Amino acid sequence: MKSYSIFLVFGSSENAYLWRGQYSSEKELVFATNVMNHYTSNYTVVMEGQENADFWEVFPKKEGYLVSTGPRTYPRLFQYFSMHSIEEVYPYCQDSLNKNDVFILDTQNTIYVWKYNNKSSTFPDKDMRPVLELALEYLQSGGKTCPVFYVCGGNAFEPLEFTTHFFAWNPTPKNKIELVQVKEILEALDKTYSYQDLSTGNFPPGLDTSQLEKYLSEQEFNDVFGVTREEFSEVPKWRQQQIKKEKNLY
Repeated sequence: MKSYSIFLVFGSSENAYLWRGQYSSEKELVFATNVMNHYTSNYTVVMEGQENADFWEVFPKKEGYLVSTGPRTYPRLFQYFSMHSIEEVYPYCQDSLNKNDVFILDTQNTIYVWKYNNKSSTFPDKDMRPVLELALEYLQSGGKTCPVFYVCGGNAFEPLEFTTHFFAWNPTPKNKIELVQVKEILEALDKTYSYQDLSTGNFPPGLDTSQLEKYLSEQEFNDVFGVTREEFSEVPKWRQQQIKKEKNLY
């Protein structure tokens, strides 16, 4: 259910409800009332936030709904192909989100970057960095100050905050994953990590595993390799790979 909509809920002939979201219009209420009267005159009007136990008994899963913080907005979905190729998808639905591309959903209040991933990871792969940076540029170019989140798509990982902006969504989320802001992801990709963490795999999945040495601090790089970055860069590539394998950084 959505705060800017009205839903007709039928449990039984004696248990019917007209649920009204707080941001639904009077015109929608008139239309919904006429439709409900076509089916039954024995129903209860329930305002958002005033649902009782009898109302929730109608639903097999009592997961509630996402309460809107403002009137209805009109989201826009963009399909990202490359930094130079982005197209708006209109109209859009759940099936618009194919597994091979990246999508940016602008809900006016929040921006989401969606990418299919069959693992419940809050961090994207390293090749997602350009589109994450693009999403922040899009935010700034529009003068917006809303948060930008990364959404791990697929296997019902999408949270209600994301799916509520689609006309219909199936299946409903089965796995609760905390959303992570894009700026936090980019900060994690730019920070330094200890040799202990890098050599044991204790780092976000978005790091470039072919160049783990670049995430070391200058001092620790010198301690681990015994040379400076500049000196190491002059070593033949095949020898660099060999040394990194010996240090468990490959």
